[in-house]
Amino acid sequence: MNYLKKYNEDVENKFEFDKDYIKDCFIEFIDDPKKYDLDEDSDTREHSVEYSLGINCPDLTLNHQYYIDDFIKYSEELANFYKEIESSIDKVKIKYPDVVVRLDHDNYVDRGELTGTKFVWVRFIVYVWNKK
Repeated sequence: MNYLKKYNEDVENKFEFDKDYIKDCFIEFIDDPKKYDLDEDSDTREHSVEYSLGINCPDLTLNHQYYIDDFIKYSEELANFYKEIESSIDKVKIKYPDVVVRLDHDNYVDRGELTGTKFVWVRFIVYVWNKK
């Protein structure tokens, strides 16, 4: 019976993210509420634990027609935004090297056509069935 009790305790999902640590890794986004709006979400499932931060994208939209200079400027601003996210993710991976990171997007759509991204969810997922 002691063996079964110990086995069941090991299977239980006891992992928790240090949310303050993760938010500290994303301090560039938190410190500028006029530029970025940050939202949080978390979920615990049988085999995984998830913690998510939602970040407003820069106010950039795609137009049907534009000049090459506008497109380059838009692309550079968006690339810098994602590089900031990547840098923050790298900081999180110092403490959680095995974390799975997934980005989900909420997009602007006009008449069925994508016109830009308005919100990015950065989802950190740890699968616990293989933890010992």
